[in-house]
Amino acid sequence: SACPGPPPPSSWGDIEGNELCKIGRAQSPVAIDSSKAVGAVDMPPLAWLCGGKPCAGDGVAKYDADTPSKVREFYDGHFFTADSFAADGPPKITVDGTEYTLDELHFHTPSEHTIGGKYFDLEMQLVHSTPEGRTLGVAVLMFTGDGSSGPGWVSELASVIAPCHLSPDSTACRLTAAPTLLASKFEFKQVAISLAPLLKHYYRYTGSITNPPCTEDVSWAVLRAPLEVSQDDWTAIAALQGKNNRPLQPLNGRTITWV
Repeated sequence: SACPGPPPPSSWGDIEGNELCKIGRAQSPVAIDSSKAVGAVDMPPLAWLCGGKPCAGDGVAKYDADTPSKVREFYDGHFFTADSFAADGPPKITVDGTEYTLDELHFHTPSEHTIGGKYFDLEMQLVHSTPEGRTLGVAVLMFTGDGSSGPGWVSELASVIAPCHLSPDSTACRLTAAPTLLASKFEFKQVAISLAPLLKHYYRYTGSITNPPCTEDVSWAVLRAPLEVSQDDWTAIAALQGKNNRPLQPLNGRTITWV
């Protein structure tokens, strides 16, 4: 039988160690109101480096088509995740003079952050950390267009999910099965290429991780422009996860900046 899903967000704070989920004053996600956001001058475009070179640039070699990706992909009962990016460098990004390393990317259906009161079909969160334990989240809002076009790397991930729908037990896609579920061509370089046009304009604020233990003091960058994904790819991810977005959290006086 399928494993039970995680407890609902309303009860997270009742579990020992997760108190911040209930009493934290700087939680995520938040509703972004562009009219109240403050323009900033010191927010350069976001950019990832893979092995010291721009991940989206020509200097980063593509994987050999015959060599499977080393990226691990799995469903943990809460969201679909990809991690283990060592073969990509691993990707690093510098924000406010601090260098962060990409740990994982995962998906929420529908989006967690809203812009102008609008939810998006999907949100990809790229979670980064420093050796000292600081966390940076980069949120990419996604929508399904009328066509079937979408980034190939999203299709790669969606193809990994396909077998899960054939099994009555979604644990078939959990971590234990992950080594057999690797997408053969997924690489971060492709993610960086498709996000490159969107990385100049984003919102910044300080919040938390959006699942227990809801740790605060997380730097968030939310890209202002959404990315289009295909209906089929969205359907594959949404059918696996169901609704897994945390409700919006109060700003409590926090400032959102934008560039």
